[in-house]
Amino acid sequence: MRDVVRGRITGRLDLEAMIAAAELPDPLPQLVRDVTRRARLNRLEKVTVAEELLSHFRDGLKDGGSADGLAGDFGDTAQAARLIGRAKRRNRPFAYRATVRSMQAACGLIGVVLLVYGIAAIRFFAGRPNPTVDYLQLVNAKTLAAPPADRAWPEYRAAILSLERPPERVYTRTPRPGEPGWEVVEAYLVGSRSVLERIRAAAALPVLGYEIGFAIAPEDVELWPLRARSVAQATRPPVFGIMLPHLGELQYLVPLLVDDARRAAFRGEPEMALANIEALLSMAEQILESGFVLNDHVALSTFMGAAMVASELLGDYPDLFSDKQLTRLAHRLGGMAGGAPIRLSMDDERSAFADVVQHVYTDNGRGDGHLTWDGLKLLLYWLDATKPPGRVAMAAGPAVGVFGASRAEFTDKYDQLMAMVQADAMLPLWKRGKSSVEVEVDRIKSSFTESVRFLPIALRMREFARVSVRAELLTQRVDATLVAIALQLYRRRHGEWPSELE
Repeated sequence: MRDVVRGRITGRLDLEAMIAAAELPDPLPQLVRDVTRRARLNRLEKVTVAEELLSHFRDGLKDGGSADGLAGDFGDTAQAARLIGRAKRRNRPFAYRATVRSMQAACGLIGVVLLVYGIAAIRFFAGRPNPTVDYLQLVNAKTLAAPPADRAWPEYRAAILSLERPPERVYTRTPRPGEPGWEVVEAYLVGSRSVLERIRAAAALPVLGYEIGFAIAPEDVELWPLRARSVAQATRPPVFGIMLPHLGELQYLVPLLVDDARRAAFRGEPEMALANIEALLSMAEQILESGFVLNDHVALSTFMGAAMVASELLGDYPDLFSDKQLTRLAHRLGGMAGGAPIRLSMDDERSAFADVVQHVYTDNGRGDGHLTWDGLKLLLYWLDATKPPGRVAMAAGPAVGVFGASRAEFTDKYDQLMAMVQADAMLPLWKRGKSSVEVEVDRIKSSFTESVRFLPIALRMREFARVSVRAELLTQRVDATLVAIALQLYRRRHGEWPSELE
């Protein structure tokens, strides 16, 4: 290649041609070949050694020596090759020796890395999770323990199936009584009176009673036929791959009850308006039976719908409710979700996480274990269900298994972040400042190492933090509504508004 760069092709590295051109008698050509081969030199150095040996033997022949004698005087070929090779290597330039040593070190390092990677790959791909706890059964324990007569979902399902979808409307929000388009809404509500009564009756039952799973139950197929077919072959682990389609259906019922409360108030039916508000509060409490973050969002929306329409009716129809009904409304609002400020336990989210862990990691019997290939695929699905893991993920898997979080570390980080979420949730918004869990999530995302170890957990925590904010906003709305009721009762009893909120 050096000759090509110089624009010439000389064949100067052709060792065999050089030996043949010397025309030495046997066994000298073979001796030269043996020495140059055993000296462990580069091609240029071999040519130099061959030239020196050929010149030495030519001079010996000129001085009258025989080929056999010269070969015998040369001595042991292997020893001579070692000595010659050692001398040549000592005379190499420093830059060359440094380069060779660096390459040797790099090759050694690569070899070590490949060895470690191979061991890690065997450990990673051979490891198998060993799930032992049926968390789906734990999630459904309350539902399964309730008598069928106490379960509201069958009644909700029957009502939803018999409910006609409202007509298409051109406006972006439901018209209020007296506004253009309200007559369409009222006609629909009046036509659905028996269905609404069934919904209110279902809300009065003790438990929601929807059995959670990762497929549609046979009795619900009529409600979601397309979804039932699409998940018939689902193989994802329970809890991780659960389906909660009933929450969307219940959320659809909220504006119906809100609109019927407005209709009842407009038509002077305070008891029916109050019944709709109470049904919304009871439905929200039923939804909260499952401690998933999606349940929390839907329940909070339902609670908020009840509080919003209650305060709306107090303003639009100040004399609608009697004192007794106002007191009943205040007690019902103040006692929602047990009467304490809304504190979301998310117990089922914890169960779902524990189920993920037992399907992701091996179990050494002491609360620890390492990541597996099946587990990495599950985590990637958790991050983005639309993208199946590819070859890059498979290749990087063993490294993630080595440098990623162990089972114990993964669980400890989740518990730490959940404790932060709960600590933030205990504070009213005006005392919170910047969320501690948000700070920690940002720190994890800014670190490559921490992201590899804990990103799937961190991304979930942002959603948990948002739920606690919504819960606090709901608490403020309910407190404001209770104050409005107290103001109204005071005005009725004293003929004037109070001068102080006390």
